[in-house]
Amino acid sequence: TATNVLTSNGAGQAPTFQAAGGGGLPDVLYDSTYVAGLGTSVTASATIDTFGSWVQISADIGTGKKLVGLTIKAGSGGAAAASYEIEVSEGAVSSEVAVSRISGHYASLEPMEFDLNRTLADNARIAVRVREGNTNANTWKIGILVASA
Repeated sequence: TATNVLTSNGAGQAPTFQAAGGGGLPDVLYDSTYVAGLGTSVTASATIDTFGSWVQISADIGTGKKLVGLTIKAGSGGAAAASYEIEVSEGAVSSEVAVSRISGHYASLEPMEFDLNRTLADNARIAVRVREGNTNANTWKIGILVASA
């Protein structure tokens, strides 16, 4: 199988996968950042430290998959710096169960990438949600990177 390397030009552009001469990274099977232009739009709640609604990224992720990365671009409202948490879930609508969570503090609107290593349930529906330490209800761009388990 081919090997891919996550690269970025360092100028705030979304990371991309490129072929490499060797290494141990798995093939990327699903990159939602590619199909959605930096990711899917996800809106935080207008209530401080309260998650917004779950937003579907994939209706059926397939079998034998692993969540290997998450790409995020902070809220589009250009709000002041704030803390955030983003959850990734598996499960049907209204039955989502969080399986991964990242948190941090943003001070700019530059895209960020997080490495993850989470085996996903076969044929799972994947959704994400976000909360912020403010009341701005910003719209974020969130993408997932999935590979063979």
